[in-house]
Amino acid sequence: MAHLLPPLAALGRCHEPGSGLLFGFILLLLLAVFTSCTFGAELNSTCREEFAVRLQDGGPGASHLEGRVELCVDGSGWGPVCDDMWSDEDATVVCRQLGISVPGAVAVKNGQFGSGEGDYVLDDVRCAGTEERLIECDAKMTHNCITGEEAGVICPENKTVCTNGDVYLTGGSSPSEGTVQLCYNNQWGTVCDDHWDNSDATVVCRQLGYSSGISRSFAYFGEGTGDILLDDLDCTGSEATLLECAASDTPPNCAHYEDAGVSCLIESTATATEPSSTPSEVATEHHSTSSNGLSSGAVAAIAVLGSLLLIAAVLATIAIVVVAILIKEGKINYSRNF
Repeated sequence: MAHLLPPLAALGRCHEPGSGLLFGFILLLLLAVFTSCTFGAELNSTCREEFAVRLQDGGPGASHLEGRVELCVDGSGWGPVCDDMWSDEDATVVCRQLGISVPGAVAVKNGQFGSGEGDYVLDDVRCAGTEERLIECDAKMTHNCITGEEAGVICPENKTVCTNGDVYLTGGSSPSEGTVQLCYNNQWGTVCDDHWDNSDATVVCRQLGYSSGISRSFAYFGEGTGDILLDDLDCTGSEATLLECAASDTPPNCAHYEDAGVSCLIESTATATEPSSTPSEVATEHHSTSSNGLSSGAVAAIAVLGSLLLIAAVLATIAIVVVAILIKEGKINYSRNF
């Protein structure tokens, strides 16, 4: 930009009518372009702590405690982690780094939370599950991965006392499926699959922000944790939580190989019930969206659009001023015919 200063200075010394005004508008244009570039660079360089982690782009009904895993690289930007060898032990370390230390973290693979931006930071991650930070795990700093192999996690509830009726899913390959974990009498546990059907599954899925669900039996997604809390459920599908459904009054006579699961429809609906508070109200400092609910990608897009509109407005103003000056000096013959 330094090579532009002498010509601009010369222009500023000109005594042609209107040259000072034109010079001012040119400087305004340059300032707008510089601001746009600087602001865009800042949006792409938002991390400060080396190898900090964040979770991005959780799905319908998601909280800031699930999403695509991204690491801060050299304090200059975020990048995803490849899902080769990605496991629940790796997910446990990510959640612990975010302040979630209770068991139950779930590894999610195959880019279920989207691809994001930036190059892969880690590959072939192999954590023991006891590390404090993901970067402490055995891993490769080079990769052989393509888009669609981004690793994600679903962190568990981080409260010693849960809210009756809350649910979350564990063991699935995506956030929309898994073994049902239910909070009942202030403890987390599972549901027996006796009489478990699609109406029961729909109640769970609607709680999580989906429209309906398909029932899965015999620990389809693996055995859950905690006691088996409910048996012989008989939901109509319209209940707000499983605790509103009819159920057996006797203690469950099931084992964990009969844990109930669900596969929720991916499409969410505006009429679906509000998402459950499972893992949604803790570690708020680690949320993956901006304070107004927009994702970082949406904020960047809005910023770029605003900068382009500003530049367009400045260019249009300069054009109008130049034409007005030329008309005033008689270099353009302008007449109106009525």
